[in-house]
This record gives sequence, structure tokens and C-alpha cells, in this order.
Amino acid sequence: GRPLQGVIVMGFVVIDPGHGGKEMGAIGERLFEKDINLNIALKVEQYLTRYGIEVEMTRRNDEDVSLVERVGFANELDPEAFVAIHCNAFNDPAAHGTETWVPNTYDTRKFGASVALGYIVHQHLLVTCNGQDRGIKYKEDESKEFYVLKHTAMPACLVEIDFLTNPEAEARLGEEWFREKAALGIAEGIRRFLEIPTWEGRE
Repeated sequence: GRPLQGVIVMGFVVIDPGHGGKEMGAIGERLFEKDINLNIALKVEQYLTRYGIEVEMTRRNDEDVSLVERVGFANELDPEAFVAIHCNAFNDPAAHGTETWVPNTYDTRKFGASVALGYIVHQHLLVTCNGQDRGIKYKEDESKEFYVLKHTAMPACLVEIDFLTNPEAEARLGEEWFREKAALGIAEGIRRFLEIPTWEGRE
């Protein structure tokens, strides 16, 4: 994932394809979330690398990586952004659409930057995937916070591209063209976020 020689590095991010190995994530009629997350994440990496953005991935294969390992990996590398890629599930198959989660934190510097990251990535994803907008969300109850959002030190967000439990959404998520569009939206959002010149507390 290193940029081409001679390309100016425009930033550095960690991409986290959710689940993997024994952790299937959401399960559709024929697709496993873990596979979709990884496929889209690898496409995101390709786009970002073309933009001159350095990328590290928490996993590159279908393997078990614990939440503690994902967070430790990211915190040690100290990137400018951490983006986790997921698909959603719900007991009502009619549920569909795109939502993006940001941390619920008292650290206002991380919170503000994470909201900016989440918002920009979310908007670009809506444009490329033409999905229903389920909004930017955070857990009211801090004890229910996503581990990777709570414990990463850098601006972070978690995207839920669509619902694997919705038949139409699952059909789209199984299509190469749709995954490409999702990856482009996420990558474009990350690139725009890294272009923000400064925010309070950013080095």
C-alpha cells in the first residue's frame, strides 16, 4: 500500500475491514459481511494509494484480528484517521440504507475531528452509492460504544454501507460495480478530510 515513488504523501490512514476469520459479521442469504468488508477495504486502499495517501490495513486476509489488536495497531502507528468498514444487519429485512458512526467522547478535539471525518465520508458514500441516508450516529450510552471508536486515539469513524439482511441491498453488495462505488465514496471522503488545513489541537 505504499505510494508510488516520487509521489508526495498527502496523508496517512488506517483502514479496518470489520470481522474476519471465525467472526463472520452480518450474514445475508448468500454473503458474509467479513468478505464484503475486506473486498471494499482493499479497493479503498487502491484509490487512496493513487491519491498519494499512505494506507495501513488491520487485516489483508480472512483472518481473526481482535478488537484490541486493531486498536493497538492503529494507536502505535498514529495515523491522521481511522476508518472501519462494515455492513449492517437487522431483524426486519425491509431495513436499508447507509449510516456512519462516530465516537461519543469527552475529548472534544477527537470528537470534532471524528464528526468531520464521519460526515465527509458519509456524504461521499451517499453520492457514489445513491443509498438512503440513515445519518451520522453515536452511542448515547458510552458503555455500548464501538470498541474501535472508543479506544483509538485519532479521528475515527465506522461506516455501515448497507444492510446484508435486506435482499435488494445484499444483491447490490454482491456486485463488483457497487463495491467499487462504495470504495470510491469512502476514499474520496477520506481524501477530502485530509485536505482540511487544521483544527484545534491537530499537530
